[in-house]
Amino acid sequence: MNVGTIAPAPRAWPRNGHWGGLPSCARLYLGALFTVAAVCVLVTWAWPAPVHSVEPFAMTSAILGCTAALAVFMGQQSRGQRTGGRRSSLTIDAGSVFLFAAVLLLPPRWALIPIAFWGIAGWVCHRSAWYKAFFNLALYVVGMLAVAAIAHGVLYSLLKPDAQPGRFTLVIAGGALTWAVIDAAAMAAILYLTTGVFDDRVFWPDPAEDAALATLGGIVAALYSVSWWWALLAAGAGCVAVLEVNGESHRARSLTDPKTGLVNTAGLRETLGRELARARRGAEGVSIAVLDLDHFRRVNEIYHHQGGDLALVQFGNLLRDTAREQDVVARWGGDEMVWLMPGVSLTGACAAAERFRSLVADRAFDLGGEPANLSVSIGVASWEEGMTEEEFLRRADEEVFAAKAAGRNRVEPREARWLASKPPA
Repeated sequence: MNVGTIAPAPRAWPRNGHWGGLPSCARLYLGALFTVAAVCVLVTWAWPAPVHSVEPFAMTSAILGCTAALAVFMGQQSRGQRTGGRRSSLTIDAGSVFLFAAVLLLPPRWALIPIAFWGIAGWVCHRSAWYKAFFNLALYVVGMLAVAAIAHGVLYSLLKPDAQPGRFTLVIAGGALTWAVIDAAAMAAILYLTTGVFDDRVFWPDPAEDAALATLGGIVAALYSVSWWWALLAAGAGCVAVLEVNGESHRARSLTDPKTGLVNTAGLRETLGRELARARRGAEGVSIAVLDLDHFRRVNEIYHHQGGDLALVQFGNLLRDTAREQDVVARWGGDEMVWLMPGVSLTGACAAAERFRSLVADRAFDLGGEPANLSVSIGVASWEEGMTEEEFLRRADEEVFAAKAAGRNRVEPREARWLASKPPA
């Protein structure tokens, strides 16, 4: 997985983008990983691997050609993003298809060539900070050479044409599992050390995706023992499948805020447009709440930007857990979030907002090992006939300003809040 590309929160490196901005524990971890990768390369290169035919040359050239095609695609997507488009989520992960096949079919020394090529291609395409590029490369070196150790050191004979299919399947499954575990563990460690947040999504579903891509590479390697043409056909079909799946993944990620994992502005507008279209057709109404953390600048000053990021992530998670399944929770920008509630009246939305405001006020947020109390100002609006999308959002935004002007830590409009808290007659 490529940590230099779009990914769900809290999968993000510090914003400053330089080595000195990383926590000291993260720098030590990266240094240790780079050292392990370098030792693996030296040991692998020094290991005797005599070549008696031109087959490794041809096979390495074919694998480099496949990875080059993916690298060109990545470069086009990256240029599209820099010119105003969005980068595809076809990241360095897709390279595991061909790299996995390479470590199964090639001597370990030769397998280093496509691994290095793909790592360099990823850096050229993404233009990420040097330590991110080295992390991705080191992760592939350690992970793929571990797979090679299983395939060549333990079960090398199973790669011969007369090997039993069931035993070869075990090689593929064991190698795919090894790669998925190493990738997940390395990612979990660096993300925790750089963000201070443990994200269990690193262990699911991403490892399943990594294992599936590696298994596809194993199938390509298995078919090679039958015919080059079958292997080529499988590789082509695999590329098409990866592009298709990552196209859907790209759409989901393009509508997701990378810091909090909530829906972003584009995703909110898309969903809001659909809900307002339903409301105009006479369906149920829709309400919206704009939430703004109080004194967020002071949070950044006291706990620094890392503490502010932790506050946003925890606040967003709390809001997401509070909302109904059919609701949409989005990050609007900065410390503002939006809670879209289809089928809810103004009174009902204010009641829900008041419950959430009280929940935030009573909660202690962990901002880097220090508990902190936060509060939120909430503005609520309900869609009315003839109201445009911009007017709808502006109405809720105006209520937020009213809540802040009235002393913060409150829900506006007050009339609806009073009706929501009034006991039934």
